[in-house]
Amino acid sequence: MNKEQNQHEPDNQRPAASIIVPAYNSKRTIRQCLGSLLAQQTSHTYEVILVDSSKDETPQIVRDEFPHVRLIHLEQQTYPGSARNFGIRHARGRILAFMDSDCVADADWLDRIMAAHDKLEAAAIFGAVKNGTPTSIIGTVCYLIEFNEFLPRSKPRYTDILLGGNVGYKQDVFSQHNIFFTDIFPSEDTIFAWTLRQKHEKIYFDPSILVAHLNRTSFSGLLRHQHTLGKASAEARRTTNLRGQIFVKYPWLCLGLPVVRWARAALRLMRTDLKYFLVFLALTPLYLIASSAWSFGFISKGSFTPTRIQIEPSRAGT
Repeated sequence: MNKEQNQHEPDNQRPAASIIVPAYNSKRTIRQCLGSLLAQQTSHTYEVILVDSSKDETPQIVRDEFPHVRLIHLEQQTYPGSARNFGIRHARGRILAFMDSDCVADADWLDRIMAAHDKLEAAAIFGAVKNGTPTSIIGTVCYLIEFNEFLPRSKPRYTDILLGGNVGYKQDVFSQHNIFFTDIFPSEDTIFAWTLRQKHEKIYFDPSILVAHLNRTSFSGLLRHQHTLGKASAEARRTTNLRGQIFVKYPWLCLGLPVVRWARAALRLMRTDLKYFLVFLALTPLYLIASSAWSFGFISKGSFTPTRIQIEPSRAGT
């Protein structure tokens, strides 16, 4: 169903929420992801839309085992930004909730998103992340380097950033401002949050909205991903006025960032979660190596390669 049809659909026939999940080669995690979404304990009506461009068995798993999930399969590899845009185009709910295919939602995840939107003034409300690979050293390093600011024990607050894999938006924020996700992966969420703030919209962090992230558990995978994160972070700052412009102008300063990031994360964890603070201290060497990969990605001279197709909500087909 396209956007024009949505506008004429009676409210009492529309689901209260649409859950949109982008996926690419997700056969390892897709069962846990979709299983958690279909098992939501809620009185709200909702639909689950999987926008998939996998080359592995992911779409077949969904067809065979999750017939109630609306599968939109794209032939060309599609980054999360365009996949989310495509999902928005087909969504019918008044709240659009997003989760990634390597996440597992708590049973009350959707209820908490809906309740937060009912009581708070915010265009976007996102939640905290649990460690989905607690027995893996590499997985825990990955978790702490990416999500240390948004652990379950963090304080709720208004903020200027968000996590795209655990968030709910008011549906009309997209049409009202004619905004969409870019394909500067994996900084599309950072840029989208910046765009929302430029439109004077509010973003709220609610740590009671929980998903578990199934982290990378190989050392090479950790380093590759951090390098990609750094590269995308630099591209995001070249295309916006996000904080950190000095590192684009003087990239050699990035070489000192691993120690700075370590100190900030350590202080944050010491204040919010003593258990993970102690784990973090023990994993310091691995954290600094992974953070260095991020810095080398930021200062790399290679060009940023966008997706081969880009989909905006207002232009996608049905």
